Amino acid sequence: MSLLKFAILLSLAFQSMADQTKEDCVMKYVLQKLDSLTADFKVYKQKLNDEMQRTSTMAKQIMKLTEETELLKTSTGSVYFSAYMKPSLRTKKFQIIPFQGIRTNVGGAYNPRTGKFTTPVDGVYYFHCSILSNLGGEYQLQANGRQEVDIITGGNDKWDQSGNAVILNLKRGDKVYIKSRYRGGIKSFYVHNYWSTFSGFLVKASS
Repeated sequence: MSLLKFAILLSLAFQSMADQTKEDCVMKYVLQKLDSLTADFKVYKQKLNDEMQRTSTMAKQIMKLTEETELLKTSTGSVYFSAYMKPSLRTKKFQIIPFQGIRTNVGGAYNPRTGKFTTPVDGVYYFHCSILSNLGGEYQLQANGRQEVDIITGGNDKWDQSGNAVILNLKRGDKVYIKSRYRGGIKSFYVHNYWSTFSGFLVKASS
């Protein structure tokens, strides 16, 4: 082998080694950057988790404060309603009676469209209903489908007014309403407007 060829081969060998060294250096740099980015990602992920935890804790605290505020408001007697029949209604069998005329509805717990009062908090509530009806109408004040008191008007074709009242210990979300009953073969009764009323209020919220 001539000296020139040997020199060329030696140069190529050094060049190859230099290229390999550069590649190794680049690869090492890339791996170091990946390790650094991975470490940064873990730090940011932990910070994000911590922030989400703080946000969740704050949301729970706000919800608790809101509930306590509502409880404070309701415990001072700010839940009460007074509704009357408007217009007159011929009821069907086992129908919930919607007293759609509103005199007061502080707290918005009574829904005139459905005729239902939904308790906003646990506590003791007072309810009263008076109905002017004919044909011996029979009605019930019910809480969640459970009979609490009856309201029965006079018989035959005469108009008669009758009422009843009750104090109930209820849970938040309970439904209270007036429902017609099936009595003496009569399938429907006529509930006269204005003279027929349904009212109630929170006596005391549970602590």
